[in-house]
Amino acid sequence: MNIAYGATAVRLTERGLQYFFRTCGRDDSQGKFFADFVPQKFGARKIAIMHDNTAFGKGLAENARDALKPAVDAGKLQIVYYDAITPGEKDFHVPLTQMRETKPDVWYYTGYYAEAALLVTQAREIGITCPFVGGNAAINDEFVKIAGVDIAKGCYMTNEPLPADLPTPEAARFLKAYKDKYGDIPSSPWPVYAADAVNILAYAINATGSTDGTVLADFLRTKVNGVPGVTGKIGFTDKGDREGVPMFLYVVDGQGHIVISK
Repeated sequence: MNIAYGATAVRLTERGLQYFFRTCGRDDSQGKFFADFVPQKFGARKIAIMHDNTAFGKGLAENARDALKPAVDAGKLQIVYYDAITPGEKDFHVPLTQMRETKPDVWYYTGYYAEAALLVTQAREIGITCPFVGGNAAINDEFVKIAGVDIAKGCYMTNEPLPADLPTPEAARFLKAYKDKYGDIPSSPWPVYAADAVNILAYAINATGSTDGTVLADFLRTKVNGVPGVTGKIGFTDKGDREGVPMFLYVVDGQGHIVISK
């Protein structure tokens, strides 16, 4: 039995795995959110997509590209840049210069925060001024520390609700306990989605009185519907996907805080 909290690859639940579930969303949901919301918000027609060739980063980039395809085919948008950087490198001036020549209106980076911070810093140095939008692994408190507030402010992120923006009483209790133990609330959603993975498994064990994987898998698919969780109500599709995971556009404000974009 596996209840994942940050495994977003679409293929994981398309394989018909009996014992795999997830409390997070899927890359195609995030890619669709980007395609539906971000170009409209920025009045963008020319889109740059950059990834890091990791399974996660490439998967999200591909899903964003696929979600943009209807608008591209209709002549409403252009994907003017689509390429990868090498994670772990420190100098990204070559790919950034290539991207700059395409004059994008918005830039979506789907990799991780360490490279994201360097990419934005170097991009601003060479005159790339378009809005930077990261995927849900690109921006967190460490991104702000590495880039510095002056660079990080105004950077955006597609993301599941961050812990402080969850309105449930379960979220409030979790965040208080987390802050009491660690001194601050998490700046990424993954600790709370992990908490929901543990909690829903415990709920299933208590409800069925069993630790048998087959019994628990059947219960999660057929009986779990709208169960209160830290991240909202929890239910699963027949494939094991979490139902109804929302997405938001976040932005780093002038104080370096990550807040929902207005």
